[in-house]
Amino acid sequence: MSGMSSKKKNSTRKLVDVGEINPGEDSLCLGFLDAETESWRLSSKFFPSKVGGYPAWLVLEGLPTAEQLCCHSCQKPLAFLCQLYLPNSAREYAFHRTLFMFVCRDGNCSKSNSSNGLRVFRSQLHRRNKYYSYEPPVEHRLMAHSPGAADYGKLCIICGAAGDKLCSQCKCVSYCSRSHQAIHWGCGHKKECKTLLQQQGSGPSRVSNNRFLFPEAELTLEPVDETDDENSESELTNDEIKQEIKKVMDHDPRVTIDEESFLNASGDNQKCKNKIKHAVADPDGVTELEEMANTDKDETFVVFQEKIHDEPDQVIRYDRRGQPLLCSSHAVKLSSAAKTCPNCKRHRAFEFQVMPQMLN
Repeated sequence: MSGMSSKKKNSTRKLVDVGEINPGEDSLCLGFLDAETESWRLSSKFFPSKVGGYPAWLVLEGLPTAEQLCCHSCQKPLAFLCQLYLPNSAREYAFHRTLFMFVCRDGNCSKSNSSNGLRVFRSQLHRRNKYYSYEPPVEHRLMAHSPGAADYGKLCIICGAAGDKLCSQCKCVSYCSRSHQAIHWGCGHKKECKTLLQQQGSGPSRVSNNRFLFPEAELTLEPVDETDDENSESELTNDEIKQEIKKVMDHDPRVTIDEESFLNASGDNQKCKNKIKHAVADPDGVTELEEMANTDKDETFVVFQEKIHDEPDQVIRYDRRGQPLLCSSHAVKLSSAAKTCPNCKRHRAFEFQVMPQMLN
C-alpha cells in the first residue's frame, strides 16, 4: 500500500467526548495512514482505527466464522483490510462502534458490480461492558494486549480470525482454514512444529514473513474545511476564461487550445478556473488543458480528480449520511443500485469509502 501520510495525529482519545473520537459525526473527514505508530497502540484495548495487520476486534467473543470470512468467488479466506472506530453518540448501545472491512487478495475476484470478494462487519458495545473499563485505558506497552480476542478463544496465526483448527502434530497453533495452515507450513512452521511438540506448552512464534496480511498502519480521520477558498472566489465570465487561456498560450507558444471546445468540454465554470490556475502554476497542467479541450472526458472522473487534488494521500473519505465521491460515470449506476437493503428493504445511508490510494 502506498500513500503513507505523516499528518498531525489526533490528541489523546477521550471516550466521554464522542465528537473528538469520531469527528465524522459532524463533518466530512479524510483518512490518512501513519505507519510510525507503534503496533501495541493498535490493540483492541485502545479502540484503534487502522489498516492491515491482524484485526483489533472490538467484541472479543463470537468472532465472524470462517464461512462469513470466505470469498464467494474463489472460496478462499478474505484478508483484513481496515477498521474504523466510529462511535455513535446518539445510541447508548453504540458508544463503542467499529467497522471492519475484509477483501479477497486474488485480483481475479475483483469484478465490476460484484461484492463477492468484499465483506464489512459492524461491531458495537455499550460504554459499560464486560471487556473494557468504563474510563479510558492507561496507555502502556506492557498492558496493551489484554483484554484481547486471544483471551477468549483461539485465533488463526495467519489472519487473526477465529481459529478452530489445530496443527495435528504440535497442537499449539490454530488456523481458520486448511489454506492458512498451508501458508504457515510454507512460512517455517514445518521446522518449528517439532520444536513446539518437544517443548509442550510453549506458544508459537509470530509469523515474520506473513505475506497474507497487509502492512499495518494507524488510520487517522481529519475533518475537512469545506469552505474552499477557490469556491469562495467570484466566478469567471466566459470572456475572462478566454483571456486567461490566451495568457497560458502566450506564456508557451507551443500550446494550442480551442476556447469554445475547452468551455464545452469542461461544462463547469469553477472547473475551468481550477484547470487554468493549475496550468499557470504547473507546466504539466498545460497538457491537462489541451486534453480537456480535445478529448471527451468522463465528467465524473474529472470531478473525482479535482476533489482529491489537494490531499492526494487520502485513503478514506468518511461522510456519514453524505454522498460517495464516485470515480466514473459507470459508478453512478452502481451507486443507485446499492441504495436498498436486501433484508429490510429500507434505504441505505452512505458512511465511508476506501480510496484507490489505499490499494495501490
